Amino acid sequence: MVWNTFPTSSNQAADIMLSGEEIGTPRSITTDGQSFLMVGDHNASGQSSKMGSWLWSTFPTQSDTAPTGFITEESPSIWLAGDVSAAGQLLMIGGAINIWNSVPASSNVEPDLRLDGRAWGLRGGDGSTIAVAENRVYVSDYNTNRILGFSEIPTSDSATPDIVIGAPDVMTDTFAENNFVTNGVPRSNGQRLLIGDGYDKRVNCWTTIPTTSATAPTAVVDFPDGVHSLALHDDTVVAAGPMNGLQAWVTGVPCEGRPPDVMYGSQIGSVEVESVQSLALDGQYLYVLDSGGSLYVWDGLPESNEAPLFSLQSNVGDAEIYSDGEHLSISGRMFFGVMPVSDLGSDSQFTEIPDPGWSSAPGQGIVSGGHVFRADLGYNRVTAWKRLDDALAGAQPDILLGATATDDTDPDTTQEGLFWPSQIDFDGQRLWVAEYKFSGRVVSFKIPE
Repeated sequence: MVWNTFPTSSNQAADIMLSGEEIGTPRSITTDGQSFLMVGDHNASGQSSKMGSWLWSTFPTQSDTAPTGFITEESPSIWLAGDVSAAGQLLMIGGAINIWNSVPASSNVEPDLRLDGRAWGLRGGDGSTIAVAENRVYVSDYNTNRILGFSEIPTSDSATPDIVIGAPDVMTDTFAENNFVTNGVPRSNGQRLLIGDGYDKRVNCWTTIPTTSATAPTAVVDFPDGVHSLALHDDTVVAAGPMNGLQAWVTGVPCEGRPPDVMYGSQIGSVEVESVQSLALDGQYLYVLDSGGSLYVWDGLPESNEAPLFSLQSNVGDAEIYSDGEHLSISGRMFFGVMPVSDLGSDSQFTEIPDPGWSSAPGQGIVSGGHVFRADLGYNRVTAWKRLDDALAGAQPDILLGATATDDTDPDTTQEGLFWPSQIDFDGQRLWVAEYKFSGRVVSFKIPE
């Protein structure tokens, strides 16, 4: 929406409305207010990439004026946001800093300079932008928790920032230094704790279970992938990410940084998996749910070309699976179900656990040790039942974690609260709750017998 003059009253209608089926999720605006307009989009339609920026090479003066083009960045791509210098240079950040000597007339004009910033850890991403003040350039590097400053507009792809705000120097990762976890995946066997980091590509290891806040991990292991699924049984670890597929450590928890003993990739036994949606491991079986909804079950970790014992087809969207050896759980946006491991077979069906009033954006649900837990990201809490039979019968939860009452749905990063709880694990003594994206923490609750 565009107001040609600054609004002077409440509910003043915009002078121009730009819309269209191709525009999905507008995320950023870059303009000098006169000669051009760029709008970053997260879900564009009809383009080679869903993420990029719509370009109006002349500033639109009428509603629904079609954009001139759609500018995308070299991989990794994201929408662009930035500013214009007094000399007319356009500086935009996505995953890198892109500089045009003048505003491009179309989406075919490549930037005159591109700083990928890998040498000094530039991450960019959603929320990043650039501000130009005279010749000084300030970059909000959202995903590294800092602001970078250049004393003049860069003229070389080897340029480095002159200052950093939010860190002691450009090489320090303050998230790593302070043990922040982004999109964590916690797994504990009661003696050790692993927390995969779904964004920063690392696994945090504790060789003894931490019992106090801010306990630093025993080791932090670089992982060549974002950890989006992780399972731990005894001292066997299996993990999966979006790029390298499934990998496994079978000779002990890899807290010393040891590479995997088995690198399956997308070929797991005899099955070629497009991508691993979720996985689970217990004393009997390895379970792999692929992105197409096929749930494969092997008798332990499969050998080369070993066929699964059987497979099931799941229609649960965005599903997570979990096994405590007694029950196999599956949870997704519209369904939370369970079945006894002893009943597993190609025609097995999950029994649904009735919805007691979860939000439209619930997190992972698990059955473990006879208890039932479900994270509720939308309502910032975890619901818990002491007995599986009560949950199956539709009884209200026995416990709300992170909330004082059913109408308490506010996010909270205090010790009593939760902020977007997503992934959970129960090791028989403690419930581990990883919060999604913005809080940077994993919290633990002591669960009485």
